[in-house]
Parts: sequence; structure tokens; C-alpha cells
Amino acid sequence: MLNKDINQLEETAIKWWPAEIQELAQQISIIPKLLATHDRFISILKLSNPHEPQSIFALIKASNFPANVFVKHLSILTDFGGELLKRLSNTYEDIFFRTARGELYFKYDLDGDEKIYFFKNQSFKGLSNTKLKIDGESFSKEYYLNDLYEDIIMIFIYGAFSGHDLFLECDIAGRINDSDALDTYLKQRYISVSKITSGAKSNSNGQILQKLIQAQLQENLGNDFVVKSNGKITLKDQEEKYLNFDIVVNKIGIESSIGFEISFQVTTNSVIERKAVSAQRRLNMMHSEGHYVGYIIDGAGNFERRSAVSIICRYSDCTVNCSQSDLLQLSSWIRNTLV
Repeated sequence: MLNKDINQLEETAIKWWPAEIQELAQQISIIPKLLATHDRFISILKLSNPHEPQSIFALIKASNFPANVFVKHLSILTDFGGELLKRLSNTYEDIFFRTARGELYFKYDLDGDEKIYFFKNQSFKGLSNTKLKIDGESFSKEYYLNDLYEDIIMIFIYGAFSGHDLFLECDIAGRINDSDALDTYLKQRYISVSKITSGAKSNSNGQILQKLIQAQLQENLGNDFVVKSNGKITLKDQEEKYLNFDIVVNKIGIESSIGFEISFQVTTNSVIERKAVSAQRRLNMMHSEGHYVGYIIDGAGNFERRSAVSIICRYSDCTVNCSQSDLLQLSSWIRNTLV
């Protein structure tokens, strides 16, 4: 058995939502807005003249298109996110040029035509997704074209033609004139959401965590196992015909199944209490038909509910937290159990 008590769980628990999950939650929450504005965004690109950057700005203004939404579309297409914005913020003086009067500019060569763009801003210090209003809560509001947005749009569209490695994917300008090439590019690159986020029906951190754990278990266990999110286990001889679990694991050719419940709470609420109330009954029902029950428990709030967590640990075949070490132990336990 891999059945840790509450003290063992807490010793290596991560307790707070990791940055990876918070970032994925933000990505999911903005997708509906990106999809709703997709056609207008593409129209602006196709109508613009790449040799006349002002035409792009004129179209954005004429269509009353929110600049932060336009920039987010470009950020996704060029794969230029928070980390690269931070690098640009720290190294822009080494990347761009200044005139004798101190004006910041960059040069780019499009179809043999060398151009110079003078930035409206003389500094990119502190550049981030937050400053551009393209992530999190700020993305729900609309912000319109200003000097900073014009500068960033120029970088995203023409950066690859400046010769600097930081902007390798910022080559939109080279595709605007070829409608077919642009369409193909967009199909391949537009909102390339991972399997984890594309399968999520909710932007809650809990749903994302569940998908991440499912994906990790499937990868660790291999093709002999089937790891299903939001699965159920059929019971032949019980009043209840089946039990629902956050994750169900089966091995091909083996009748026994393992049902896992996941609880990650950073605040103290009653969810873990309800799980504790039904823990003994569910374990007995599963054992009577040759199945197993496991719990994945973490989050600072859960460890404030020590009595409830202790009950769950008592009536479980396997109890682990969300740390990488525990999830690796969990994969090993599953292999040794479903034989």
C-alpha cells in the first residue's frame, strides 16, 4: 500500500497553486474572446499593406479593434510571451539602435526594401503581459491603440526581418501579401492550445490540475494502461450501479480498476469534509468487487482540516500529494497493484 498519513502528506506537499496551473487557467479564460475576435483580426491583417505599417494602425483604429486584443493575437501567433517580453525589457538597448540625438529605432529589410522605424517610446523597461494588458483580469477590458501598442505591433510583425534572433517567429509581414500562405500559417499556429487545456470544460484550477495529473499518469504508465478523467466504475452487486471518480485507471486485460479522487484546496472549505463522510462506504463498495480507491490530496486549506484528511487516509488504498515525487510513487504503485 501507498497510504500516507496526514503528516507524511504535508511534509512534501506543494500547498499552493503552482505557476504552471495559474498560467494555464489564464490561457483558457482568454480563449473565448480570442475566438470571438478572430475573423476581424484576420481581416485587418489581410487588408493591410506590409510595406506601409501605418495602414495596419489605420485599420485598427477604423474598425475600433481593441489594441490589447490585437497584440494578444500577435503574441500567440509569434509565440512571443511573457519570458521573451522580459528578455526584450532587459536587453532592448543592445538589440535596437539610437541616433545621435538619442532616438530609439530598429531597421528591418522586407523584400529587399530597407526600412527604419522610430519607436514612439524611448524605453521598454518593465515590459510584460501585465503592462500590455494581454493576460489575466486586465484582458477582460478593452484598451485602444497608443504609442506602446504601435511599437509592440511593429516588433511582432516585422521583428524577424531585423536580423535579431530574439524575433525569429515575428515574421507576420512576410505572409500578409499571400492570402493562402497566411491562411495555412494561421491554421497551423493559431491558438495552439495543448491537449490539456483543449480538453478542459472549465477554467478552474482544479480541472486543470486533474488534466495535468491524468496526462502525467498516462505518460508514466504507458500504453498498457488507460487513464480517464471524470470516469466511472461499474458496480455489479451494489445498490449504486456505478461510482464517479476524478480519475479512473485500468490496465488492459485486468478487470480491477482504481478510482482516484483529487482535492486541492488553498482555502478551508467543506469539500474535504464531504469526501471524508463517504470514504469508508466507497472503499467497502469498491473492495467488495475487486477495485481500489486512491486520493490525491494537497493544498494549504486541506491541511487545516486535519480530522477529515485523517479519515480519508484511513479509508484509502493509496493517498499521496501533488508533488512530483509522490506522483512518481503513485505510478509505481498503480503498476504493482493492477497485475
